[in-house]
Amino acid sequence: MIKKRKSSFSLHLSQSRRRQEVAALRRRLCEEETRKGSEEEEKEESEAQRILRKLRKSQATYVRERTRRGDCWVPTQKIPRYELQ
Repeated sequence: MIKKRKSSFSLHLSQSRRRQEVAALRRRLCEEETRKGSEEEEKEESEAQRILRKLRKSQATYVRERTRRGDCWVPTQKIPRYELQ
């Protein structure tokens, strides 16, 4: 009878440990999935920020070059066009 109780108790311990390990593994997987989801959101957000930063940089470069160049040349009088034929 004692052997039977001992084997039942050891079986109970091993099964409860397995259940705890499985529960811990599931919790860990859920946490990793939520972390991956938040990392993807941060990545998407950082991509949008990077695109906006590059856009602002190119806009600033365009404005700087336009002001550096000045206005384009416009003739003050009509210029005749010569006919080649």
